[in-house]
Amino acid sequence: MIVFCEDCGQKNSITADHLVQNQARFTCTVCLYENIQSLVTPTRPPSADIKSTLSLFYQQLYSNPNILGSIIYHIRDGLINHQMPDSLNKEDLILLAQTATRCMSLGNETGDDIVEAEFSLPRHAILVFYICDQIYFILVTRGCEIPADPTGRDFHDFFTSYLGQIKTLFKNANTHP
Repeated sequence: MIVFCEDCGQKNSITADHLVQNQARFTCTVCLYENIQSLVTPTRPPSADIKSTLSLFYQQLYSNPNILGSIIYHIRDGLINHQMPDSLNKEDLILLAQTATRCMSLGNETGDDIVEAEFSLPRHAILVFYICDQIYFILVTRGCEIPADPTGRDFHDFFTSYLGQIKTLFKNANTHP
């Protein structure tokens, strides 16, 4: 199997002896960096449950005029799905998703188990939610927090309820749309 060093980027060849508990553990032959890399499980086609739940979720989510857009992003596979304004090109969306998920990942390196983060900008908020298996949901809003719903329902409860359902479906399906 060919793997790349996380430190210097050099190609290394490993054998089954280097595979331990779904991880590749090896010392780079060039820089001698000790690498521990998670192995990725192949994904299956998305289930109808995930598509149906996401469709209903998006329909209710975008009924709130304070929601500007959202991104579903996978660390390895990149941009999975987005509902963002056309003024942002694909490269901008990827950069936004990479930056948001990287900030959240850095927080997790301290040993904390961070599953939700909020980044406030002068006129917008970017909320990042860990779903599972390197999949993140990124929400962009007007204002600096999850907005109140103009219909009077508790938007935070609605949002976290659907996010919980989506997490469960992704975990059970081991896939993404």
